[in-house]
Amino acid sequence: MHPFRHSPVIILLVVSVILASVPGTQAEERTLLPNRELGPIGGSSAEGNTQLRVRTRPEIKLPGSPETHVWKDYDIRPFTQQAVEHADPQQAVLDWILRQTGTDTWFRSPGGLLNADRHWVHVYHSEQTHAQVAQLLQRFLHARSTEQSISVKLVTVDNPQWRKFALRTLTPIQVHSPGIDAWTLAKEDATILLATLRQQVGFQEHAAPNTMVANGQSQVLQRMQPRMYRRSVLFEPNTWPMAQTELGEIDEGFSLQISSLADDDRQTCEVALHCKVNHLESLDTLDLSTPPASNRLEIDIPHLSSWEIRERFRWPQDRVLLVCRNVAAMPGTTRHDLLSGVFGKGERRLDALLFLQSNSSKQSELATKRQEFRTGQLDVRDRY
Repeated sequence: MHPFRHSPVIILLVVSVILASVPGTQAEERTLLPNRELGPIGGSSAEGNTQLRVRTRPEIKLPGSPETHVWKDYDIRPFTQQAVEHADPQQAVLDWILRQTGTDTWFRSPGGLLNADRHWVHVYHSEQTHAQVAQLLQRFLHARSTEQSISVKLVTVDNPQWRKFALRTLTPIQVHSPGIDAWTLAKEDATILLATLRQQVGFQEHAAPNTMVANGQSQVLQRMQPRMYRRSVLFEPNTWPMAQTELGEIDEGFSLQISSLADDDRQTCEVALHCKVNHLESLDTLDLSTPPASNRLEIDIPHLSSWEIRERFRWPQDRVLLVCRNVAAMPGTTRHDLLSGVFGKGERRLDALLFLQSNSSKQSELATKRQEFRTGQLDVRDRY
């Protein structure tokens, strides 16, 4: 028998015992100051940032791991304790770590360990990877991180002519996915552009007016419609009729996940977009009837077009990010009229426009006060 045949089981048992153990006196606790070397534990830095507490455990060495790997625990309680509305806020932390470091860092040789609960992120890897993780986690613990959010507006227009009057105000940014265009523009220009688009025929807004994405968390915008079709035929000789139609269901529409994370410089926004689109182009009918069948047997053959994109964007906080992709008509937007039977199936192509804008608590409070003033709800008594 090979001496290391059961080594994976042993490693898993060792890791389980380590994660379940209470921190002992051998663990070394330090605090990572933003943009500084490791220093003593404290409350908050001069910049107003919560310091990242790091617990180094040099006594832990997993079998078969490189000598350069070190076990460290990172305290994320300052972030998770404020995310009370989320059941597993640590999942967002793990997602951003994987985006930043890449999955190959953890799942290819020499590999490593990444685990998190509501209190700690456990990392077993090289110092280079630890530096990336620490820098990212510091962004979650930013003192003003909970005050920042991203407002989302998803609209569609059926005419690409909007680019004629908008391109002069747009600054293009690099995009890796084909078919995607992205720009930044001033907030004032974004307001004017949206107001102009709303006046056009074929404009439709697909997100709630006040959709917000909290810093460090994710928000999913989804619009799906089930489409029933005749999937197959079940033959049952002992029943009447001997053939029964089996129905199937296809979810047609889109799902857009937006994850945001503010930068340490308080001047840059970063979002990760994950979009999935399923579009049912047509259903072809296939006749399965054969003589001497007395009933007509038909099934539908669906023709689907699906695509998926993953992109990360960084842009200045004082500007608006605009992302555009040409898509097929979304559920609920296809026009059915008398001419559709003559000139086609009524399907049309749309430009989907995603507006992302950073908002701080002070900006949100100011906007609320302005709205209250316009509607006469602002109480100004006893101020003078």
